[in-house]
Amino acid sequence: MTAFVNLRAIIETPIRRVGVVYRPVFKHFVNLQQAPAEREHITIVGRELPRDFSAEDLRQALHALTSVDKVDVLWMLNDNLLLRDAQFLDETWRAELRVSKLPLIVGGAESGRPRLAARNPGRGSGSRSAGPTGW
Repeated sequence: MTAFVNLRAIIETPIRRVGVVYRPVFKHFVNLQQAPAEREHITIVGRELPRDFSAEDLRQALHALTSVDKVDVLWMLNDNLLLRDAQFLDETWRAELRVSKLPLIVGGAESGRPRLAARNPGRGSGSRSAGPTGW
């Protein structure tokens, strides 16, 4: 949760709702993050993917988080199956981030070092990137 709290210090937009897409194997982990988030007045909004998900399934889940659930930031768990390869990233994460212009937090409590990984143009002049380039 530190990453979400720290993100508040570098962007002007309030962080109240954090959207996360996860595979069923990560459901328990995501649920464990609810209480710490609530202590910081943050709601975690999760979208569980099917066991054998496609790029389209992931893109739809991301779009639902940004358009229906109206999250303030997206959270990408440390899960290689959510990344796969460059084409998969282009069709899913990058495509949705280009449209939504939301910040992206990469990592989680298990890594101890979540990072802001996407620029956030148009959502506050204090936005900056601290993660991998190419997003």
